[in-house]
Amino acid sequence: MRKKAYRRFLALLIAAAMCTGLWPAAAQAGTYSFDTAKPTAQESGQALAMQVIEELLQDILQGDTPLTEDYYAPEVIDALNAMYDETLQYTREHPEEVQIVGGWIMIPELIATRMESMEKIKMLTKDLYRGGGDASALKKQVKEMYDIIVGSVRTSDYNDWYRDMYESQRASAAARIAAIKDLDTYIDACGEKLFVTFSNLVGTEDLDWIIILDEGSAGGFMEFLYENDISTDSIVTKAMLAEAIEIGQAEFDELLEDAVKEKLFTPSAALKKSLAGFAAAAKKMEDLNDIIALYDEKYNAYNEELAKAEDARLAKDTSQRLSSSDQSRWIGKMEKKLYSYDHNAYSTEAFFRLQEIYADYYSRVWECNTQKEAQQLWNKYIAELNKVPVLSVELKNTRAKYLKKWKKKYSNKKKYDQKKVKKALKQAKADLNQAKTMEALETAAAASVKKLEASIHVYSVKVKKKGKGTVSPAKKVKYGKSYVLKISPAPGKALKSVTINGKKQKKLKYTYKLKIRKKTTIQVTFR
Repeated sequence: MRKKAYRRFLALLIAAAMCTGLWPAAAQAGTYSFDTAKPTAQESGQALAMQVIEELLQDILQGDTPLTEDYYAPEVIDALNAMYDETLQYTREHPEEVQIVGGWIMIPELIATRMESMEKIKMLTKDLYRGGGDASALKKQVKEMYDIIVGSVRTSDYNDWYRDMYESQRASAAARIAAIKDLDTYIDACGEKLFVTFSNLVGTEDLDWIIILDEGSAGGFMEFLYENDISTDSIVTKAMLAEAIEIGQAEFDELLEDAVKEKLFTPSAALKKSLAGFAAAAKKMEDLNDIIALYDEKYNAYNEELAKAEDARLAKDTSQRLSSSDQSRWIGKMEKKLYSYDHNAYSTEAFFRLQEIYADYYSRVWECNTQKEAQQLWNKYIAELNKVPVLSVELKNTRAKYLKKWKKKYSNKKKYDQKKVKKALKQAKADLNQAKTMEALETAAAASVKKLEASIHVYSVKVKKKGKGTVSPAKKVKYGKSYVLKISPAPGKALKSVTINGKKQKKLKYTYKLKIRKKTTIQVTFR
């Protein structure tokens, strides 16, 4: 996958920072908190980059265990602090590499790699690592990971190109493992491409991971690569290459079909031939990166013809054509509208939904070509925002939904004691009305369900016996639950009869599983 695209996909894992930044002050670490006013250019530059990265790093350091010598060896603490300082220093020197665009945060690969290394080191609590003397134990752990990988690889699954790549990575990883003598060399070995390439499965019990084929992706060639976690360094099976090519060809076929069907433009004969020949050309290539480059080349050719057709259409009415500065103004208008909403008037989830809408329409603005299209998009944007309920409305609707659901469910007279249900519903309504936030409402709802469930009928199961032998003891059972009756005659004795609620059982058994829906009396007779 292209470096930019891969980094963008990687960044999505932590990209909620800007989206969650408008949450109340209790938002998790790793978020950026907006002021009510639009950020200045300076805040969107170095200061913002520093704040975002620092909070993400702090989130890693804080984790589940405090960074103290009660939990970590001094070497581990020193290594984490050093990486923390180095990463912040790099960010300070290259703030432009941390990009915040349309509600997403994109971080450079170097910083992402450092964060991954810090996550690995943070796992080395004193249970796993107590000091330099533990280097041999760490070496053994990495060797076990190495053995899992190399022991699961079937080289026949790969073409010559990827077989050579694997052998090269395998040899390099083996050399790094042999060189482990302290914490630094351990980190160095863990960062080897062999482990990075197969990191999603190292340490799991599933050894079939090396064949990462699945159902594929209906979204297209690049989506297929992303969903299967394929990067520029991935070692790809022959089967995966074939499926990627098949999906790429299907995507180009669909593009040509849609161009005509939706009257976007009439593809030239050269373009038709080029796109239709993607699979044939790709099958001659061994390296997936070459196939990706071929895909890009053909996709760009398609976009060029599409753009020319769009330009020709717009040439008829240049006064309405949307320039890049016009697009920026529409985005600014959308952003200003978002900032006009008071987050205190919404639940956390609802306000996050407002930001999701903004991020969605932000990207869609760049697809607009005319003022008319931009205006239509703006109208849809406002309509979407207006669908998100303020807190008071969301609370009211959610209360009503819960009460309606509960009245229907707990009106079963056979299963529930209606006097208790009526009392519990009355209390539930009062508790829900007192909730002033969605979090409090959900807590009250959970407590109410427990009380309502407590109104279920409980019936006694009495067991009597005649003769020598043992039977299951009497018990109280909730409506609909099972009671297991186990019968065991004394030595030399036999089961004569079993009567349940006055009905003599025709087929005698030594175990009965009874679904209890009323008071039950059982009579067991031995002979």
